[in-house]
Amino acid sequence: MKPLVNKITSAARRVKSTKTWRWAWRAWVSVASLLLLFTISAWTYIVLTDNRVEDREVGENVIEHRSILGKRSLQNKVTGEVIIKNLDWIVTAPHGDSITVYCQGGKRGYINLRSGKLITKAMFDKAWVFEDYLAPVEINSYRMFIERDGAFAFPKMFLTRYESEGHFIDCKCIVRDEDGRCGVIDTTGQWVITHEFNRRGWQVEPVYIGAPMPHHEKYLLINQAFQGHQRLMPFFNRQNNDDLILAIQAAGISNGRNGFRKNKAGEKLAESEEDLLQHRTDGTDAFDTLYIGCEKFPQHHLPLFTSNGIY
Repeated sequence: MKPLVNKITSAARRVKSTKTWRWAWRAWVSVASLLLLFTISAWTYIVLTDNRVEDREVGENVIEHRSILGKRSLQNKVTGEVIIKNLDWIVTAPHGDSITVYCQGGKRGYINLRSGKLITKAMFDKAWVFEDYLAPVEINSYRMFIERDGAFAFPKMFLTRYESEGHFIDCKCIVRDEDGRCGVIDTTGQWVITHEFNRRGWQVEPVYIGAPMPHHEKYLLINQAFQGHQRLMPFFNRQNNDDLILAIQAAGISNGRNGFRKNKAGEKLAESEEDLLQHRTDGTDAFDTLYIGCEKFPQHHLPLFTSNGIY
């Protein structure tokens, strides 16, 4: 009889323990559900209301809004209108300018911080602030220039190789054409040297003469020309070229790792009464290029020369 009582007592205890665990489990599930519901509700409220974390003034009428989720946008401070959503970054406008560069989705565009209006959509691979009323932009590795209203300044596209190229300084800019030939353009997109000659009434056709000629080849070619052993023999108008004549006579040579070359060490020195700029090697380099072009790349279809020499 006693074993039977013990069994009944043990079974009762197990039933009581099971009920306790069921109650505890239900209580834990209820608390967890409430916590989960609260978390979901809180994040839903944050997402829907996009609670403001930071508003930073970036222009006269534009603020940068940053939400608790890290999203950034540009808004018109006066109207509250969202100008740009999902902003990546924006450049601080240069002093005294109201137009700057912004990035959205990895692409660049322009915005007027005074009016709060877009100048261009985010469409450029690279973009820089305005210089001399033009801004350089890059699309598929080609450099172009836009005006302050967002229109392209001229239809030409250029290449650049170094960071120092493709930026206007004093209305001049170093660029390369599609063949990689380097030159200087003005704010109208014209090659400076060609345009300057055209402005003065000359008929000019640019001719590419290739990479710079090695010094020893140039030295031999020009010295043979002075001796009359080349197709063209140089002549100088003494009244108009006295500085060039002195510069050619004074040009020296120096030895480098590739042999001898024209000594240009004095080109960067300060000018003095005994060492005038016009008597240095810069002018002789221009003469060298002129003679090499005339001798090696004659343009027979242009009536440029009437004799067998250059003057």
